[in-house]
Amino acid sequence: MAEFQTKVGAPKPGLPGQPLNPYAMAISAASYQFDGTLKPGDFAFASPEKGQVNHLASKTGSHPLGIVVSIMGETTITAQGSIWASVPDGQTPSFGQAVLCDPATGEVTYGEAGDPNDTGWKVLSCDPGNGLVVYEKL
Repeated sequence: MAEFQTKVGAPKPGLPGQPLNPYAMAISAASYQFDGTLKPGDFAFASPEKGQVNHLASKTGSHPLGIVVSIMGETTITAQGSIWASVPDGQTPSFGQAVLCDPATGEVTYGEAGDPNDTGWKVLSCDPGNGLVVYEKL
C-alpha cells in the first residue's frame, strides 16, 4: 500500500538561494559582479568599489540589494519573492518575524519590523530540523 502525505501546505525543503517558485520571482535587473564573499541565500549589498565591468555586490555595504539566488547554475540577486536560506547558528526564527541583516557584518538575525536593520523580508516558514528557513518579500 502507498504511503500517504502526513502534512499539508509544508513546502518541500530546497537549497539556500533556491526560490520556492522561480516563475513568480522578480529578479533584479541590476548587473553586479560578486566579490567572492557571497553564497546563495545571503543578503547582498552594493559595494562602494567597482569591479572590472560592473558594480560589486558584497556581504557588507551601505545599500541592500536583495538575496543571492542560484537557479540552474546562474547566480543573480532578487529583490522580492519567496526564497530558501540557511538558519544562522544560534538563531531560532519563527513565522512572521522580520529578517534583519547588519550591513557592517552581513550577520542575519530576526526581530521586529521597523528595526534599523530590517531588510523588508519576513520569515514565511522554518523547520529547525533541517536548518532551513523561507523568507518572503512581496
